[in-house]
Amino acid sequence: MDIHISKLLAKMEKEIHGAMHGSSDSEVRERLLAVKTLCDLVLEEQAEERYETKQPSPNQVDSLQLQKMMGASNFNNKKKEEGVVNGDSIFDF
Repeated sequence: MDIHISKLLAKMEKEIHGAMHGSSDSEVRERLLAVKTLCDLVLEEQAEERYETKQPSPNQVDSLQLQKMMGASNFNNKKKEEGVVNGDSIFDF
């Protein structure tokens, strides 16, 4: 559920105005707590947006990264040097 920041700011403004004209200390504290909660909502939403844009989704992992994570070695990548195959075994000569 996305709430536009202008609505949240308008609500904060209303609560601050109520706190400024509050009749008791408890009413002022309640209104300031409401403002703090609204601020936390805005800051958490912005932090989540930054986190989501930086982190790749699990579907974006390419096959090379998957092979590295799974510990698969590259068996098909054998070099030929001067007619000799350099394989994975000590008996490949």
